[in-house]
Amino acid sequence: MPLLIACGLAVAFLSVKFFKNNKKALFGLFVLTQIAFWTVSALMYFDWNFFASRGWGNDFMWNGYIRNLGIRAMPLDKIPTYHDAGLNALAFFICAVEPALLYLGVRWGWRLWLRDFQ
Repeated sequence: MPLLIACGLAVAFLSVKFFKNNKKALFGLFVLTQIAFWTVSALMYFDWNFFASRGWGNDFMWNGYIRNLGIRAMPLDKIPTYHDAGLNALAFFICAVEPALLYLGVRWGWRLWLRDFQ
């Protein structure tokens, strides 16, 4: 989730610095960034071979790097979670919240970069 906020800051920076505060460019970058996040998230969640073979599949989507510390947010017996309707609903909800976090990063970045580049 912090990555979404950081990407929002980057989107705002690109819009202010290279597109001269163009709100249409800002919106376009926002949409492209969100589509990229949703695409990669879906491919990772459903264990697409490219990500799963690198250890970035369904287990990574739920546990991330905390599993390297011996901590698991999602137990191994629940992985892969896409066979469980309740966990699919939770994953869908998390993906539905992503645009709000990206928007938060864009708003912060827009205020920050407008102040710095004017």
